Amino acid sequence: MISRMKFLFFAGLTLFVFAAGQRTACADGFLYITSVPEKAIIKIDGEAQGAAPVSVSLPAGTYFAEASLAFYRSVGQKVAVNEGEVTRIEFKLDKITAPKTVAAPVLVPVGKGNITIITDWTPAEIYLDGIKRKETPPVTIKDIPAGTHWLVLTSKDCVIYREVKLQNKETLVLREYFEKVKAGVYKPWILDTKKTPTKEEIEMKRQALPASIKLKLTSTAQTKANKDSSTLWNENDLVVLTLQYRKSGTEAWEKKELQLKTKEEDEFTVEKGTYEIQLILTRYKVASGLLTVLVESGKKKDGEVKEQFKKDFAADRLYAFDITYDGTVNLNYKVTESDQNTKLE
Repeated sequence: MISRMKFLFFAGLTLFVFAAGQRTACADGFLYITSVPEKAIIKIDGEAQGAAPVSVSLPAGTYFAEASLAFYRSVGQKVAVNEGEVTRIEFKLDKITAPKTVAAPVLVPVGKGNITIITDWTPAEIYLDGIKRKETPPVTIKDIPAGTHWLVLTSKDCVIYREVKLQNKETLVLREYFEKVKAGVYKPWILDTKKTPTKEEIEMKRQALPASIKLKLTSTAQTKANKDSSTLWNENDLVVLTLQYRKSGTEAWEKKELQLKTKEEDEFTVEKGTYEIQLILTRYKVASGLLTVLVESGKKKDGEVKEQFKKDFAADRLYAFDITYDGTVNLNYKVTESDQNTKLE
């Protein structure tokens, strides 16, 4: 009998402990917090819980929840968590607007001046404030508004950058030496050796640089002729590649020409922007010997193919156009791009 009473006592105690454990688990409640905009940092009683939306389990009670996000005003409120229930709250954060300030008056230089440019290498191309000029050194550019200007000179594979300050009625004379730049004797893009330019300043200078374009015309026709007798090729064929380009919003076309066996490569620069491109491959039959008597002009167009497209040219980037002539009037080309990474620091 005593043994049975002990068994019932311990069984009852076990049931009580189990029930008490069940009641403890149910004493927790749940808090689900969202924010507008999302990803606000959530804190509960000062302890970070992560980025919204956040779901946490808490003992029943009252808590202080808050949300914060960069460039937004922080918000917070008391919230009651009930046993076994889910409490949902949403924080709406207002964006902080910068106070309106009255800008100090900016003194804009008035008047005009001139810039004379003389270089040791010719021809050289001139970019003033990112715009390509038609003039080439030696030259005096007149009637330039007084103030600070960015001047970029390019010749072959060298670039000279200048930040110039022009006064009213002043004629500024610049003598630049590409040979010294190529030899690394001096760096003409550094005007104040005591000041280290910031990344933003360097990038601003880079955006003033032009894009570089390389054209190359090659032929595989003679090689193919040995393998394929149907390939039309003879020494009297004249093959001309014409690249026409104009910046979007302008009317005038500019032109570059290559010719097999005469001029097969060219390199030049353009100001950054979007361009309309026309690639034209033309083949002529050139009369020789007695045939010149029969053919009045001595040259007759034998075929032509053209392709048009738009292309974005970025500052300080190289665009290589490789065009291959295979003995037929087909336009086989590819364009490869690479950063030039002109040193500006």
